[in-house]
Amino acid sequence: MNQTVIDIQGITKTYVNGKLSVPVLHGIDLQVNKGEFVSIMGPSGSGKSTFMNILDGTYEPTRGTIGKGETVRIAHFKKELPEFDEDMRVLDYIREDHSYMVLGDGSTLSAGQILERFLFTPELHGVPIRKLSGGERRRLYLLKLLMSAPNVLLLDEPTNDLDIPTLEVLEDFLDSFS
Repeated sequence: MNQTVIDIQGITKTYVNGKLSVPVLHGIDLQVNKGEFVSIMGPSGSGKSTFMNILDGTYEPTRGTIGKGETVRIAHFKKELPEFDEDMRVLDYIREDHSYMVLGDGSTLSAGQILERFLFTPELHGVPIRKLSGGERRRLYLLKLLMSAPNVLLLDEPTNDLDIPTLEVLEDFLDSFS
């Protein structure tokens, strides 16, 4: 029996620019069931990010409906980095909302352990965010999303901004993603 996670019916998104109405998405239907993976592909400017922003609730569709399962918790890795408190230390940022992570097998990792798994050496745990490189900030942002224990993960062009070691860690993590 399939458990529907997201059910999209007739999603349309139109932007109004002056007197011109520009459709970005038109009549999208999609049903995603538990355990399924979906890839959204298309040229730049075709509405992929807009679609994901509709899925996470950032944008409202112009028309159509989105049904989500009662227990759906979405984390959306966006192309834009969030605003960071530059003086906050890496470990404090990660455990701001959650001090540990439950893995797919039921085991737990502390915030420090998960930082190490995502290539943050213990020496970096006490460093203020302002001292991190751009790649480290992207990795920290991704880890913060994963710490929120989502059961739906939206990744908007992660291969554009994450280095190969981070992508390998992410791939390993996703293999255990329940």
